[in-house]
Amino acid sequence: MLSDEKFYEKAINFALIKNTEGHYYTADEYRKLVEGNQTDKDGQLCYLYSDDKVAQYSYIEAAKAKGYDVIETGGQLDTPWMNQQEQKQEKCHFNRIDSDTLSNLIKKADAKKVEFGESERRENNALFQSQIPATTSADGKKVEWSIDFQAMDETDKPVMVAQNEWMRRMKEMSKVQGGGMNFYGQMPDQMNLVVNTEAPVVKKILASAKEALKDQVSAIASDIESKEGQIKPLEEEKYKAKAGEFPQDKDQLLDSLRKDVENLKKQETEVVGKYAATDNTLRQLIDLALLEGGMLKGEALAQFIKRTQSLL
Repeated sequence: MLSDEKFYEKAINFALIKNTEGHYYTADEYRKLVEGNQTDKDGQLCYLYSDDKVAQYSYIEAAKAKGYDVIETGGQLDTPWMNQQEQKQEKCHFNRIDSDTLSNLIKKADAKKVEFGESERRENNALFQSQIPATTSADGKKVEWSIDFQAMDETDKPVMVAQNEWMRRMKEMSKVQGGGMNFYGQMPDQMNLVVNTEAPVVKKILASAKEALKDQVSAIASDIESKEGQIKPLEEEKYKAKAGEFPQDKDQLLDSLRKDVENLKKQETEVVGKYAATDNTLRQLIDLALLEGGMLKGEALAQFIKRTQSLL
């Protein structure tokens, strides 16, 4: 099907798709099954799939609770087959069940925006980022984390782990194809820690941090804002100046201001991180998300168990 177009035209009528309930469908039957509920506001049909229905059990159950159906995959040719289907079918895409929140995977309405100011976003990011334990992927590579604040329903999970579908798929393809795809295989795994700002426990964590840190952090944030205000006009002037015509003293001042801002942001991160380390609820939420995603191991898992026992 992947390499012979004539065979594909025949096989697509009898090749079967299996869902996590153990039911089988032809491609046309399956599209008719899910398109009513899994088509987003822009008319894009989202096929949800799981390549490990045991490890991704809670994600599958959450999808089923919303009336969504999940395809069961796991073979080496599944990723190229999904790539092929995205090209063959009109307005469709495949997403692994844990690649984002369900509300993002199948957008039924415009998402509510998270209203953070620049300094507030920076501090909240540091709050969660500082408490993610060192993690490695299945192949032993270091995992790099980003914090993704989303305003979901207050009944949705407060924190969850997600991995960008496109990047993960490219890394999987690199294992099969090699060659020019090796570039993706050599990159570290990039994961998102999705934080639901509407969850009551998250609101409590953010409010407590804001109150506890207001005296220390506000002064640093004010200095950052002031220096960034000086940087902007200098950068604009340098951009407009011809080569070699930007005054040396201004160039030195610009460099000095940038270093000052960098140091202030490091100081801010350290202050927030020191406070975050005292918040057991924050660390517990993060560890629960990692545990659900199968990424809490070794020392971090032992600390989680010990902390959980102390909270009982």
